[in-house]
Amino acid sequence: MADGSICLSYALCAFSAMIYSVQVAPKAREVAFYLYSMAVKELHSELAQLETRDIRHNINEIVATALELAAMDVHRLNRSSNR
Repeated sequence: MADGSICLSYALCAFSAMIYSVQVAPKAREVAFYLYSMAVKELHSELAQLETRDIRHNINEIVATALELAAMDVHRLNRSSNR
């Protein structure tokens, strides 16, 4: 599914980098948030184009991206509250 979606690819990589930063290398967190910001930017671009095209072909990618980004937010918030 991510092959056809730049924003979902960024979101998946961001989540992976976040997990890596927690388990292995804390400095990877910067990369995770950079990828997160790129995913949000690309998702915003996709959503901005909804008025001008038929979204049936990529609605699953848009929803999956939003869910992946939300999972990253929950992970980040959970770690913050445990301190």
